[in-house]
Amino acid sequence: MDEPQWEGDAPSYEICSCCFFQAGFDDDGASEPVTVEEYRKSWLRYKGTWANFLTRRPENWDLREQLKNIDVDLDKEDKPVIRSIGHITFSVADMERAVIFYIHVFGVQPLLVRPNIAYFESAGIWWTLNLQENMVKEESKQSYTHIAFSVKEEDIETLQARLLKAGATIEESHQHNPNGENKSIYFRDPDGHLLEFHTGTLEQQLDYYRR
Repeated sequence: MDEPQWEGDAPSYEICSCCFFQAGFDDDGASEPVTVEEYRKSWLRYKGTWANFLTRRPENWDLREQLKNIDVDLDKEDKPVIRSIGHITFSVADMERAVIFYIHVFGVQPLLVRPNIAYFESAGIWWTLNLQENMVKEESKQSYTHIAFSVKEEDIETLQARLLKAGATIEESHQHNPNGENKSIYFRDPDGHLLEFHTGTLEQQLDYYRR
């Protein structure tokens, strides 16, 4: 480009022959403005083709080399920054009641129990109970937000019996279609958190909703 895209608050309004981005319009005056970085990512998804058919692309122009000048390396893959779920925290109004519930339902002993916090671990999942005495239980019942734990189908009946013995509230209205999404049990702990034991896999779930 012949001049900077912006000088202070003043855009150049120059259109880039390479990608057709126009400073002052695409990032400011358009009905859905985007930053130059967002625009560039979208353009690169379409292979970064030379946009302006009225101007000849310079003979030695190389997309990768041009992008490296602004610290964008096409050969460097974007790696996921999330490795796994670190831990899950539930707020509870009564620590003793919550600890007893999770011991009975999951069949594991806590790693640590203190008046304000407790730690559990099972199947590589670490979860924490955090005391919040002023918690309003009814607020959590308005949402479908939940955490699902993978279980074997042959263990569903045993788990249902455990839940009933522990005093869990079974949420019949949320149950899956067993012919498509496999079997599951939705239930609430004493503080109203919605949880699920689910026998299906991600691929089975996707196949069901693709139909």
